[in-house]
Amino acid sequence: MRKTLCCTVLFVSSIFSFAQNPFGKLKDLNIKKIPDAGNVLKGKEPITTSLEDAKTEAPELDDFEPKVILPGDQLPRAIDGSFYIFPGVWEFHLKSYCMKAGTYGPAKINGDGYSYAPLEGPKADIIKGLLMNGIKHPEVTQRDIQVLIWAIIARANFDDMPKEYLITASKLLDAKQMMELNKGIVNKVAQKELDKLMSKAPAPVKRILEAESKMRNMLGSAQSKYDDLEKVAVLAGVVPDEGGRDVKLGRWSLTPQGFYIRYFPSGYSYMKLQIYVKDDGYFGAGQKQFQITNSKSGGQFSEINIPYRKLKEFNPADHPAIPKPPRQRLGSSNQKQNPSDRNDALDKANRILKGADNAQNGLGLATDPLGTIVDKVNPFSPGNMFSHILDFITENGRKISDALNGDPPDPNYKEFAKAVPYDYKSLKQTPFKNPALSKSGNEFIEAYLDAHSLMKALVSSNDKQGGAKLANDDFWTNKQAQAIIYYKKKVGDALLIACDKWDKFLTALQAQAKGNLDLKQSNMQAYQTKLSANGFSKEEMDAFKFLQMTDEEISQMKADRLSYSPSHYSGNFIDESRTVLEAWKTFGETYAAFPEIPEPWE
Repeated sequence: MRKTLCCTVLFVSSIFSFAQNPFGKLKDLNIKKIPDAGNVLKGKEPITTSLEDAKTEAPELDDFEPKVILPGDQLPRAIDGSFYIFPGVWEFHLKSYCMKAGTYGPAKINGDGYSYAPLEGPKADIIKGLLMNGIKHPEVTQRDIQVLIWAIIARANFDDMPKEYLITASKLLDAKQMMELNKGIVNKVAQKELDKLMSKAPAPVKRILEAESKMRNMLGSAQSKYDDLEKVAVLAGVVPDEGGRDVKLGRWSLTPQGFYIRYFPSGYSYMKLQIYVKDDGYFGAGQKQFQITNSKSGGQFSEINIPYRKLKEFNPADHPAIPKPPRQRLGSSNQKQNPSDRNDALDKANRILKGADNAQNGLGLATDPLGTIVDKVNPFSPGNMFSHILDFITENGRKISDALNGDPPDPNYKEFAKAVPYDYKSLKQTPFKNPALSKSGNEFIEAYLDAHSLMKALVSSNDKQGGAKLANDDFWTNKQAQAIIYYKKKVGDALLIACDKWDKFLTALQAQAKGNLDLKQSNMQAYQTKLSANGFSKEEMDAFKFLQMTDEEISQMKADRLSYSPSHYSGNFIDESRTVLEAWKTFGETYAAFPEIPEPWE
């Protein structure tokens, strides 16, 4: 009886707590018995974080609007999917989730202010796991994860829900977290007593408890639809003013790691989030353990710890967005919002370089890049590499762009990639009769090859970091992340120089040709026939050798060229070249704005 009475007090008292935490501090209601309630509610809701916990707002930064905003999805990730941080203001476009049923979603226009507070509560670790691990399982949809979060927030019994929910949860949670799912649920007996008490609760609390009760009933049915759950969890209409302090839109908050954060949600399922990292705020203290052999002790080894520069990490799942009630508490995932929904400059440039647009399809110009204008300029001398290197540049852009994803992992990750320059000047190319055109063309090729050597080092650094993550080596994952940012800055600077010289070359070429430089399908068809029958020419192979291509890369290039559809080989050479140029320029401008950091191998 004593145990039942204690449980009763805990449950009943929660009804009169503030709406942001309806299962909060005790307030006695002279109700003596609630069967089976105490062991499941325990006086706390699954997530307890509220605006009262948001204590690190930084109003002194209200006038700070950064002029340069860097793309957060370009930051390298740690082993658990968190982002390594570097100086600057970084913007993330992330999938986000409602973590408070029976409340109002963020306004999509002229939204409300949100503040940072730590993610806390009995189910905080489980919710964090769902937010973090979706990126590892692309087959799990955003809606699947949202339903799991609603089930946990509503204290639903997973044993009463369709088995598909448990199967999905098992993909995202570890064994310990799965064991915790059904702790703190509202069982059917407690639900009956809860229904009796709702009429006595204050309106804000009643609204939330009723929403959670409806969701528990709906989640137990396989026929329940997501849209119906959403209508219960996410309220529409005029938002009532329930008092409490306001949060200014765009206000920064200081995080425990020492950087600042602010939120711009658009609805509950999409979050634009910015972090501001000061120049001295991205390194923490790290200790690397080494083993050394002691010859005086019969070859036994001892362990020593050596300090190193360890990057700080940003895990969006640890940084919920907290509004003034009755707006929704939101959780950010570490998954990028679908690029096609955003269509920003970098995404557009990436699609062009990957060949998604006709501008890139077959723009390699069939290894005779100026074949359509040879009579207007002049033929290349035998063995001249200029045309084949230009061919490689226009065709290979998308491959470099695509390779910046860190795949496949490189098992040789305990060393740094170094840029190996190309000695283009030694080739002494004179591709054109016009000296000015030859000069501008050679300067462009030389500048691009400088950038290309850095891009290869960047791609290799991505692969090496992938290898370090696969090996669960935190030290080298951290070190290769520094190499990635180091090389991205170098690539950006070099690409801007190359694009400027590319533009000058195309301008000079246009003036010398004095006419339209149209691409011809017949040229592509003739080239593919020759390539299929005879393979690459000696001049092409010499160029590939100079470009340090492997046999595998050469074979892949042949397969790619034979796969091109001549029907896509159209347009004007100058116009299509400028399309690719502008895509590379976008990457150059983006990466050139990255912070300049020390060489990671120092």
